[in-house]
Amino acid sequence: MIHSVRFTAVLDTNVVYPLIIRDLLFWFAYHDLYTPKWSEHIFDEWKKVMIEKGVSEEEATRRIQKANSAPDQPIFYPVMNEEYAIQISREWNVPAYGVGYVVKLAVRKGYLEKFNVENVGGQIHNELWVPAEELEEFNSNIVGLIEVTKEFRG
Repeated sequence: MIHSVRFTAVLDTNVVYPLIIRDLLFWFAYHDLYTPKWSEHIFDEWKKVMIEKGVSEEEATRRIQKANSAPDQPIFYPVMNEEYAIQISREWNVPAYGVGYVVKLAVRKGYLEKFNVENVGGQIHNELWVPAEELEEFNSNIVGLIEVTKEFRG
């Protein structure tokens, strides 16, 4: 469990469901800036929101089970297409950081096949959920160079 002696914060549905906020909060927790907490009631509400957004009940249950293990395993979320990467850069990174980059890289297919492609919203919102402890292996399976294809500034 991620644990900080500094602060504890309850993560409600409105911060767990939007991806950029969730990722940022998990990153802060991973770096011991606070300890995240949530309740079954929060997950029930999150499940209801996902179903309203078109996620099947089975998939919503699976995501909640996965998120319940997330504090022990922070996740890296590589996205699967340029359109989604551009959206993240323009809509989330530029307002938050003043700049956003889109990068392109190739990863060995055999390695990627161990991950499910997760759809987290609309048709373009496909990503992989790579546990942080696998990042070294993920990086060793990158083929060629990582290329910055787009840059956006505020």
